Amino acid sequence: FWICDGCDPGDTARGSCLDRVKTFSNELGLPVNFHWYAWHQIPFDHDYPAYLPARAGFGAAVADLKGHGVSVMPYINANLWDKNRSDFDRDEAVLTPASNLVEFAATGLAQMCPSSRTFENRLSGVATHLFGTDAVAGIYLDQLSAIGPIACANPVHHHESDGPKTWLDDGLFRRIDAVGGAGFVTSEWANEVFV
Repeated sequence: FWICDGCDPGDTARGSCLDRVKTFSNELGLPVNFHWYAWHQIPFDHDYPAYLPARAGFGAAVADLKGHGVSVMPYINANLWDKNRSDFDRDEAVLTPASNLVEFAATGLAQMCPSSRTFENRLSGVATHLFGTDAVAGIYLDQLSAIGPIACANPVHHHESDGPKTWLDDGLFRRIDAVGGAGFVTSEWANEVFV
């Protein structure tokens, strides 16, 4: 069974979603998985990929949930970097033939190219921390398998300018390898048509 919710691990004023998760697990008497949004300090759909540090108490909450038979799977976005951040690197982003960023939301989130090692390293660092320090069971990589191949015409990249092979081999599969290993990895939808 899965529970999907978002809460601050130190927030008890909201009716404590963590208590609800533990109660559900205890009453069900079966393994429960918690797909956790809002575990990080940044607002949703802003400041990606700066997920760390987690909100105060996150690691302790993960340990407490584990003690109640609950596996934790936090949310991270696997494709977007906030272009308004000072560390945003346009050279790592998908560009159209007109050299425009491919943006996802009005908040300024830019699609990162599958060939971006810098972005991949950022995600890998977050995953290493979550699997190691916080001991989560898995990580949800938002959008990774839901977004089909996007033609990237960034002139500084050394890849084909289009085609699913680049998107899959240099992106989807490599990002999963970089992030997974210490636990399970999930995403949404299925791009099997491109495999």
